[in-house]
Amino acid sequence: MNYQDPELRQALAAEYVLGTLQGRARKRFERLAEQDARLRQIISNWEQKLGSLSEGIAPVDVPEHIWSSLQKRLGFTTTKQSETGVIGSIWNSLMLWRSLTTVVTIALMFAAYLNLFAPKLVVNQYIAVLQTEQQQASWLIKSDLQNKRMIVHIVNEQTIPIGKAFELWMIKEGDKPISLGLISPNQPQNLPLSDELLAKIKQASVMAVSIEPAGGSPTGQPTGPVPYTGKVTQL
Repeated sequence: MNYQDPELRQALAAEYVLGTLQGRARKRFERLAEQDARLRQIISNWEQKLGSLSEGIAPVDVPEHIWSSLQKRLGFTTTKQSETGVIGSIWNSLMLWRSLTTVVTIALMFAAYLNLFAPKLVVNQYIAVLQTEQQQASWLIKSDLQNKRMIVHIVNEQTIPIGKAFELWMIKEGDKPISLGLISPNQPQNLPLSDELLAKIKQASVMAVSIEPAGGSPTGQPTGPVPYTGKVTQL
């Protein structure tokens, strides 16, 4: 595997930040990052991009049974002695409760995000970072072959003219593009894959997004500009 390939580095960094790069692959990537300042910067960029997922989410009250479980795990009790002691004073501190609420809320939110949109790394996973000509990452596309779908992560929200749509294509060198469906400029998605598409995704070398009429390409092939492209990488 060529770790100097720019698109592979972007894809691995994104997987690392999402938490779906695991096991030996994750440890190997961490060792590589320790010796590569530019790679650490790429990781930092992805942390900033994906960290924005938590912005704008209002805090919520955590259910009572979760707090009870936390108390038991931390060794706190509800006896009169603990309530009047040092531990009781700390546990009843409003600041601590607010801090724990924030931490637990963020943890639950991120866990829910990973469960919905970021399945664990599996053998023969295919990923692509779609970029503009100016090398600005816009989408992270990854396969979930077990569940027969492509997962579309938003890296940077895009705008599109009224009456137009973004359509995702996979391309095998020497063959015509194959449509994977319409994708949103600002919402993550799961695109279903037929058995036929599952077989072809393993042979794709490039993914691209074209601008089409609202309902998609009327010809089955890209008809408008293709402003976003990315090389398909197998992990």
